[in-house]
Amino acid sequence: MNPFIAISGVIVTGLAFYIQYKANAQQRELFYKEQELNNKQLQEQINSQSSQYRLQQFDSQFYELLRLHRENINEMIITGYNYWEKKEGLERYNAATRGRKLFVVMKTEFHCILRIYKDVRNIDKEGFKVCYNIFFFGLDQFKRNYPNETKLIELLSNARKKHEEPDLEIIKSNKDRKIYSDDTSLYFNYKPFSGHASRLSHYFRHLYLTAKTIATTEIISEYEEKMKYFRMLRAQLSVHEQILLYYNWLSEFGSEWENSKNSLFTEYCMIRNLWFNDLFIDAFINSNINILRNKETKFRKGKMFENDN
Repeated sequence: MNPFIAISGVIVTGLAFYIQYKANAQQRELFYKEQELNNKQLQEQINSQSSQYRLQQFDSQFYELLRLHRENINEMIITGYNYWEKKEGLERYNAATRGRKLFVVMKTEFHCILRIYKDVRNIDKEGFKVCYNIFFFGLDQFKRNYPNETKLIELLSNARKKHEEPDLEIIKSNKDRKIYSDDTSLYFNYKPFSGHASRLSHYFRHLYLTAKTIATTEIISEYEEKMKYFRMLRAQLSVHEQILLYYNWLSEFGSEWENSKNSLFTEYCMIRNLWFNDLFIDAFINSNINILRNKETKFRKGKMFENDN
């Protein structure tokens, strides 16, 4: 055989093997890329399904917390009394206040305590804490803990006695029985200043757990998405509940609602629906509203309170 032809044959054969090798390598590379893409898509699908599952779990937990919140309110009850107005005079009968109505009368009662306190001294930070202590734990415990507060104890005791055990020779109407002063009346049907720790401690603890769960979850990263849950939570709260929530924070009993670590009021607007006209009129209370209003926020845009101009 001609050596030239033999060498040419070897070269052609080598080129054929090389071309086949390159083709095989290219096919392997395409296969690996396709496999990598498929694996990536599969992982994304798994992650998406996992995220959806975790979100569904969060939704279930959130709605269960809402259900328990409503149950907590529905189960609240204070047994007390009221008086019939008859020709012979006032006649006492048993009465009960329950459910969301309790927050209306509890706010009224706390405002009465604040009003009576102002007959002794002006309200400041410590004074507000004293008033909330009486409201939360009751006058009897306050007497034991602060026996030197004689003037305040006397005024509160007199208001309680007139409400609970009126002098029927003097007081002839149910309205007069509840009047403390021209601008303050004890319009509720239970023993005044008996304390609400058994009701409110559990209520506020559960409400805080629900709010904190939304704020700190890693399942929802976007602020606006979290706000959707906060709006649903806030929609469960009456104006009077939000007022008492504000007072709870202001007394430092509920300091965790708004501090250097948490911004559940200013960032997530838990008390957005406050009616300022329903707050007790006092400089200390109003000044702290302004402190909240003017606090710098990281995510919230726009007004903190719906009634702000």
